[in-house]
Amino acid sequence: MLWILIAVAAGVIQGSFTLPMKYTGKWKWENTWGMWSVWALLILPWVIALATVPHLMGVYRSVPPTALGAAFAVGLCWGVGAITFGMGVHYVGIALGFAIIMGLSVAVGSLVPLFLQPDKLFSPAGLLIIAGVAVMMVGIAIGARAGLLKDKALASAAQGAASTDVELHERLGVH
Repeated sequence: MLWILIAVAAGVIQGSFTLPMKYTGKWKWENTWGMWSVWALLILPWVIALATVPHLMGVYRSVPPTALGAAFAVGLCWGVGAITFGMGVHYVGIALGFAIIMGLSVAVGSLVPLFLQPDKLFSPAGLLIIAGVAVMMVGIAIGARAGLLKDKALASAAQGAASTDVELHERLGVH
């Protein structure tokens, strides 16, 4: 039961980690994401590793350099992906960004292993995966279209409000 609660807590944390971006609107994206990067990618992993792995430095010394290099390369790719994910969320918004970016990540993550095993591509399981990804892509397209329509409606409403302010100022003689 404890592991289920931990998994739920991890899901909530993973699903809401961009929430502070909503409240740091006056900050530049680089500042918000920089703070996240320092804490989530540098400080907390070391704190957790040092607190949970006995003789951590000895463990690192016992690992072959090629394995450490491979782990570093994969971690670097993940970090670049995390930064570009943050940029995407910044530019299209949290809700739409999560839907599109995570949906595309799941689609690519589902199809790449399938394409690496061509003998399974047209098996019943492979076809089911392809169908599921196709349905997901339709959902992403619908969500993206809804987001674009919402942005257009908000921009139109803001423009209408601005023109109403100009008219009011003109009537009152305020400049």
